[in-house]
Amino acid sequence: MAASPKDDLHSRLVVWLKITLPLIALAILATLFLFSNRIGGEGELPYAKVDVEELARQQRVTAPEFLGTTMDGAAISLRARSARPAQGTEQAAMDQLAANYLGQDGTSVELRAEEGRMTLDGEAVMLDKGVEMTTSAGYRLTAQDLTALTTRTEVSTANPVTAEAPFGTIEAGAMTFSPDPVRPETYVLVFKKGVRMLYQPGP
Repeated sequence: MAASPKDDLHSRLVVWLKITLPLIALAILATLFLFSNRIGGEGELPYAKVDVEELARQQRVTAPEFLGTTMDGAAISLRARSARPAQGTEQAAMDQLAANYLGQDGTSVELRAEEGRMTLDGEAVMLDKGVEMTTSAGYRLTAQDLTALTTRTEVSTANPVTAEAPFGTIEAGAMTFSPDPVRPETYVLVFKKGVRMLYQPGP
């Protein structure tokens, strides 16, 4: 049965559209790229190019984030403003660190530091400057440095630490926060090496 003139016109129209529509789309894209190259010009931010070159040169990663779960079941998160390879070490140097542990029993620990380092295997984070640690039990600690593990819930320092507790202040030569050996589902904060406590009774 011969095709009618109407069907023949429809078929030719479909073929023509299949060819012309992609060409029109390409033309639109080309126009967009052309104008996008012109946008900015002298009005570009003067530091944009410098930042890009610096990032490429220093291999810096902006706003890195680490999320995971420790072997004892605590959720852990780690964020930083930036990270970059630490020269001469197999570590990543980071600044403006913020880490958080959330245990299965609801216990939480927040860590903050101006600077720090993370091992390339991601199993340990060393907080070096402006270190603070806050617990959900009401303790606020300041220390020269802290080491936080990501494979298990453990935060420790072998250097002096000062803590503001709900009942007063504590000074010690070392500190460890980890699961209780007797009740692993809970956590204990242990002060060691010449512990001094100033008890301040409440009203």
